[in-house]
Amino acid sequence: MTEPVIYSLGSPYGVSPCEAWARGKGLEHRKENHADFSRDPIAVWGQLRGAKELLAKSRHFYRMDHAYMKRMDYFRITRNDFQPSKIVDRKSDRWDRLRSQYGIKLSPWRKGNHVVVALSDPRTYEFFGEIGFPDRIGAEIRKRTSRKVVMRNRAEQRPLAEDLKDAWCLVTYASNSVIDALIAGVPVFTLGPSIARPMGFSDLSKVEEPLYPENREEFFRHMSYCQFTLDEFKSGFAHKTADETWDLATR
Repeated sequence: MTEPVIYSLGSPYGVSPCEAWARGKGLEHRKENHADFSRDPIAVWGQLRGAKELLAKSRHFYRMDHAYMKRMDYFRITRNDFQPSKIVDRKSDRWDRLRSQYGIKLSPWRKGNHVVVALSDPRTYEFFGEIGFPDRIGAEIRKRTSRKVVMRNRAEQRPLAEDLKDAWCLVTYASNSVIDALIAGVPVFTLGPSIARPMGFSDLSKVEEPLYPENREEFFRHMSYCQFTLDEFKSGFAHKTADETWDLATR
């Protein structure tokens, strides 16, 4: 398979993993804010600065973005999808390392009172054509439950952990807050593309009956094989593993 052309598109966050991958494997790295599509495959950082137009032209792509956990230490990559949509069975080594390094512990599932709605960057809704999502989703939830609904903006300074303390569930379109919720033992509803989509419902009619899956360990083993360090991009391990994940998920 032909190696990809890599587009960081002027992102101050994406340039590091894109440059590491390109330099490590001798690939073309296009840093322009509005780089023209040249050929497949491509690897594109984020969803701004022409990323949507590039991805629309591609039939074989890799999408890169901030990590699910410990961003700036790790960066994620997915082949032919916005995020992985199926859990792939993985060894525990990378998840064990994350837990040990950052002191992560999975809390038991618990039941609280209010519904947390974790909103994404407005440009995420524009990317997917979900204009007006925040107002629409709040109204939809209130039709289905009498519980208090806490609308949490992406720029909220209050720690997410505070909103999760007595949460019944967390609802989001594509925010990485689902990772924090799953660690805290709070059920999730993911309404857009999300690596955590298999871990909860996407149907808000079930808001009073959330899912409490028993496979959180399996999920986090999978997640840990979807984000990588700069050295792992440079060595080609990130690229190789993204291909492997795609192959395993589509068998």
